[in-house]
This record gives sequence, structure tokens and C-alpha cells, in this order.
Amino acid sequence: MRKFQLAVVVLATTLMSYAQDPHYSQFFAAPHLMNPANSGSWDDRWQFFSNYRQQWANAGTPFNTFHALFDGRITNDLNKPIVIGGGLGVLSDQSLSGALKSNYLSGSLAFHLKLSASKRVGLGFIGTSGRRNLDFSQLTFGQQFTSGGFDPRGLPSGEPALANMKPFFSLGVGGRYEYKKENLKFDFGAATYHINRPKQTFLSDPNQIIPIRYVGQFNLDYKINSQLSVVSNICYQSQALQSYFSVGGALGYDFSDGTNSKVLYLGSWYRESDAIYPYAALRIGNIQVGLSYDATVSKQNASGVNPQSLELSLIVRPKIKKVNRKNNSIDSILLVYPSKRFIPKLELERIRLNRIIDVRNDFILTYLSLYACKVSLGFLPSIQFLNNLLDTEKSFDPLLASLASQIRNSPGCRIVVIGSTFSNKYEKQLSWDRVASIINYLVEKEGISKDRFIFKYESNESKKDAVILRLAEESELDAGYINPPHPYLRIKLKSK
Repeated sequence: MRKFQLAVVVLATTLMSYAQDPHYSQFFAAPHLMNPANSGSWDDRWQFFSNYRQQWANAGTPFNTFHALFDGRITNDLNKPIVIGGGLGVLSDQSLSGALKSNYLSGSLAFHLKLSASKRVGLGFIGTSGRRNLDFSQLTFGQQFTSGGFDPRGLPSGEPALANMKPFFSLGVGGRYEYKKENLKFDFGAATYHINRPKQTFLSDPNQIIPIRYVGQFNLDYKINSQLSVVSNICYQSQALQSYFSVGGALGYDFSDGTNSKVLYLGSWYRESDAIYPYAALRIGNIQVGLSYDATVSKQNASGVNPQSLELSLIVRPKIKKVNRKNNSIDSILLVYPSKRFIPKLELERIRLNRIIDVRNDFILTYLSLYACKVSLGFLPSIQFLNNLLDTEKSFDPLLASLASQIRNSPGCRIVVIGSTFSNKYEKQLSWDRVASIINYLVEKEGISKDRFIFKYESNESKKDAVILRLAEESELDAGYINPPHPYLRIKLKSK
């Protein structure tokens, strides 16, 4: 009896030593387990991630795995060429009905280099301290058998070597590439974990080490329109003799009510030769909760028992905005801009209304939003062209780059671009083309969405040969593109 039970414990320990690290179906909600270069790569200043997975709940003894991570940017000015991110995570894994416990503490550090307005590369490192414990009170050995049955608390197990597992320290490194515009974001990267091949064994066997784990990952986030978006995640992992890939995606539906963002995600992923797992998530404000269920498609179903695995994830982000209403008035409002550059807690002056407001709340919020844009944008420069010049000069590049940074750091604010001179058809078309050249430069070279700009031109001799930029007023928010007034003259313009 004793030899049989000892063999089971040693076999389980050996298998786990050479098997994969704990993994999640919702791997996209455990970013530093996939690539340390993910650290600090978020649009928000920080994010909190947590996962709980119960694997094989109805097939023998289940595996219970819990993970939590707090991650964010250490340096927060995204206009600087290098941004530093860091994170701290914990992971706890239990098996053999809780007799075997594994606990890990990880710290990650990443450096992100800005290549252009829409491109970044990152390099990250992670260090993990881990320890395993075997709870002998939950196991029985033949040496503990008495005439009254097993006595695991009163008699020794006779296996002291199994209780002496030393802590270990593991190192990992990864890199990633990111491309981002306002409606599209994707990134891909690769990472290597346990590069120092640490020892992890209950026995005095120097050959029992944690094998190196290799990971590749691709993530896509595409906004179709104001309500629909698509997210997709692909990963490949290889460790020792085991490897697999997982691929899938979800459709997001935004049903926000104007006070809180609300998004419902529905989708599914497939893990190679193992499981298909449907996924549902709900994001309300700054909190997102996800649930997945592994529908096993592997040969384990042939045993007549369908292993059940459930997984729950939680993602918390900074609050975007808080609106307080009392007695049909707005007492105060706080706007915090996430993404790209965080405007440190831009507090609008407390607005106290001495009379009952009989206008719609969305009109008030629009007014406050425009005021916040005016504060964050600041002064927008004019661009002076030479006589009859159409194309933007190289000398404009620093000015346009600075202008793009102002616009990018004020998400949600729309800009009016105005051509300022025409006394005949030729000059009217020239004015149109100058405005178009500025907008095209900011869209194509600086990655600003074309929807951010409102096209306009007007007669203004005092601003002759200038293109003027300013914040859009409320009455202009529905305006957009204007067709060229005299397109047949554009050929002549280009030949000058």
C-alpha cells in the first residue's frame, strides 16, 4: 500500500515537473504569463488582471489555479521616445485535492521604444520566485496504518525527503511589436520563460528541472463602427514534449447609455486537439468580467467522462469619467483622459447652477466636453504657405508633428481646418487643396483619424495663404468633408 501511494505522489510530482506551466484558456487576461514585454503597453495608465480556473472538476481531483496581476506604466509621458512599464503578479496552483500546492511571485519590467506615432517595439524581462509544498496531512502511507485504520497525524510518513523542496527562481525575456491607429490596433511578440532552467523537485535529483517554455502571441482589436468591434487572440506555447496553439475571437457590442461605457463580448476559442471554449464577457465602466467553459474535444472523452473546466476573469481599469447629478443639476464633473497621453486628473471647475436646468443632460455634457477640449488642446498654430504653393514643405514637418501631438493627446476633440483665401475659382480650389494636404499629412504620416477633422474654407484676405486650425464649436460637430469646388483646376495646380 505504501509503495503504491508513494508511486502515485512521485509520479504526479514528476509529471508536473516536466509538464506545462499552469495555463489559462483566457490567456489574453493573463498578459505577463504570455510575454513580459506586454507590461505597461496598455492605453490606460494601469490595469489589474485576475483569473480563476477549475480544471477537470468532474474527473478525479481538480486543478485549481488563481492568478492576479497589477501592471502599469512607470513613466507616463507617451511623447518621450522610451516608456517604462512594470508589473507585480501572484499565482497559486493546487492539485491532488489540495495536497500539492504551488505558489509563485513574479515581477516584470518592460521598455517600449516609439518608432513613430503609430508604431512601438518593446523588450521585457520577468523574474519569478516559486515554491511547492506537499501537505502530508492529506495523504496516507502504509507506515501510518494501524489496527484502527490510518493515522496520518500521529505517525510519520517515512518519506522525509518529499517534504524538503527548496524555493526556485526563474527568469524570462520577451519582445513585441505594436501598430496602432484610432480604430485598429494589433501587436505580436515572442517570449522565453525559465531560460536559467531552475531546479524544481521534491527529491535530490539534479536532472529534475523546469523546462524552457516558448510562447508566441498575436492580438487584434478592430473597431468596426461606434457600436461594433472585433477582438482576436492567437497564441502558441511549447514546453518540453508538449506544445499547442490557441486561436479565436469575440464580437463586441457597445450599448453605452451616455454615463457609463457598456460593452458585451461573445466569442469562442479553439485549443489544438484539446477543447473549444465559448467565451462571454461584460464590461461596465472600468470593470470587465469574463467567463469561459472548455468543451473537451480530445481523446479524454473516450473514457466516458467529459472533463469540465471553467474559468473566470476580471479586468479593472482606471475610471474614465464620473458624473454626479443632484436635483436636476450637475454638482461637479471630473474628466480623466485615458489612452496615448494621460492628462493628470483634469478637473473642471465646479459648476453650480442657481436655477433649474430645463435642457437635456447631453447638451450640458457636450458643453463641458468642449470646454475640456479647449483646456487640453491649448493654442493651435496656423500654417503659412508661400504664394501658389500646394504641397506641404519639409520645413513644415516639425510644426505638423507638434500639432499632431496636441491633437493626439486630446482624444475625442474635433478640429476645424480652414483655408483662408480665394477671390476666383483658381484660388478657391487652391484653398481647398491646401486644407486637404494638411489633413492628408496628419492622417497618413501621423496616424490621426480622418474623422477628427472638419473641412472648411472661407474668404479671409487678412489670413491670405494661411491654413487656420481651431477647436470645433458645437454647431460644427456634425460637419465633415467638403467636395472640391472646381476639381478640373486641380490638374493645373499640380503642374505649377
